[in-house]
Amino acid sequence: MATPSAGNALTPQVQQWLHRVIQPEYFDTHNTYRNVAATLYQFPTLSPRTEVYTHEDGRPQLLIHLSGTLPVVFRGATYNIPLTIWLPHEYPKKPPMVFVTPAKDMLIRPGNHVDPSGRCYHPYLANWVNYSDVCLTALYV
Repeated sequence: MATPSAGNALTPQVQQWLHRVIQPEYFDTHNTYRNVAATLYQFPTLSPRTEVYTHEDGRPQLLIHLSGTLPVVFRGATYNIPLTIWLPHEYPKKPPMVFVTPAKDMLIRPGNHVDPSGRCYHPYLANWVNYSDVCLTALYV
C-alpha cells in the first residue's frame, strides 16, 4: 500500500490515507484515527506506514505503524531515539507494540523496560487496560 510522505504529518493526503487504511481493519476507527493524528501532530519526526507485522505466535497481519525518532532528554542532552510503534487492529483495547529500532551503527542496551530485541515493556503499556481511553501521546509525557 502506498505510504504518505513524511514532510508535514497532517497534510490532507496523510489524513485521507489514514482514514483509508484504518476504516476497513481497525476495531475503533474513530479513536485510532484521532490518536494517530494527535501523535503525528505532536511528534512530526514520526511518520505513518502500513507493513506486515509478525506476531509472537507467527501470525502475520498488515498493521499501521509509526516510525521515526523521538527526542528524549537525558542528563541535559537530547537524544533522538529511533522507534517503531505498531497498532494492533484491536487498538485501543489492546496496547501498541513499541520497539527501539536502532540504525546500523547503534546498539540496543537492554534495561528495565527494553529487551535485547528492542521491544519496550513500559509500565504504561503493561497496565494499558487502565489507560486505553487515553491518547498515544501520553506514552511520551
